[in-house]
Amino acid sequence: MKKLLLILNMGLVCCSILSCKNYKKMNENFKWQPGMSAPKNYPMEGYRIRFIYADGTGISWPLDVAGLGTGWGEESGGVVVGKSQKPIPIGLNITWLSYTENQFYTGSFKLPYDTMLELFKKGWHDIDGAYTYDHIIAGMAPGGVVVVWLSGAAHKVDVCRFQATKTTVDMKDFTDRNDYEYSQADYIQSTLEDSTIAKNLAKNGIPLGLWDKYRQRFILRPKIVYDWIEPVKTQEILFNYYNGEADVLNAKMIEKNDYESRARPKKMLFYWYVDTLGKKQGYQLPIEFNEAEVMKAFAEVYGNNYNPENKIEGDLIVEVNRGNDDFRVFLQGNGKKVELHQSTGEIYLIN
Repeated sequence: MKKLLLILNMGLVCCSILSCKNYKKMNENFKWQPGMSAPKNYPMEGYRIRFIYADGTGISWPLDVAGLGTGWGEESGGVVVGKSQKPIPIGLNITWLSYTENQFYTGSFKLPYDTMLELFKKGWHDIDGAYTYDHIIAGMAPGGVVVVWLSGAAHKVDVCRFQATKTTVDMKDFTDRNDYEYSQADYIQSTLEDSTIAKNLAKNGIPLGLWDKYRQRFILRPKIVYDWIEPVKTQEILFNYYNGEADVLNAKMIEKNDYESRARPKKMLFYWYVDTLGKKQGYQLPIEFNEAEVMKAFAEVYGNNYNPENKIEGDLIVEVNRGNDDFRVFLQGNGKKVELHQSTGEIYLIN
């Protein structure tokens, strides 16, 4: 049996060609770029990050992005490198510095190639046409958590999670300076002195396990209720989730409104139109949820002990008043209805 040897920074990884459904498809190219992500207030800095292709080559990019950490799943440090059209990678080799832990992590991982290829090919449709993903983002979180997302337009999907291990890196190699004389702790001190990061660290510490909790999924659907006698149709709903994912529901999907496996929502935005005195007026409502309140509400509706096999169906209900100037949000399911009082948002007029 022929073997394809993948040479990664951390050693040799052997992958059988016959383990792939069709080796030829591993040469299919798509237009995408690499990116990095880290949680807000928990900055990371890459040292060696490389996506590996089936032929053993790969793509790396400049890693001079100190203080990386704008938000979990949000790309920070993405660059345009390599050819526009690239193969889907089959592996990830990653080493980075976690500032708030004063710790380096490293790992070499096999990516879910077939899943990623299917997602790139399938893409999605919205009111403006057909799209597919154009970024592959490697996320780094405290505790050595690594998550990979595919991202494109308003869509983002979590495709895998890995566990990196602690390691050490010579600071002269890390800074690429032979004359570097400062310690690792000294190097990161200027970033940790940032008032926002320091205040968050003093208040919340390092919540190990939180980023895995974000990945928990529930059977959930949105339900928009308008206080109008005449039917009002929601045109589009956009979601951002705490696990870094994002998706868009078009009018057909909203009308069908199936229950889907979703993470806890972080933000949502939706549009609707009403006919007022013969004039069609549009509205939009962006809503930002309170994390502590969302965590508590999901525990109350779905149960305190998370079970991925839980079949409870929940509705995220937004009630819009007749004046189109106020709203209320509820999580309902399992015979319970919990209001999310701390949800914030403002209704805007649109053309």
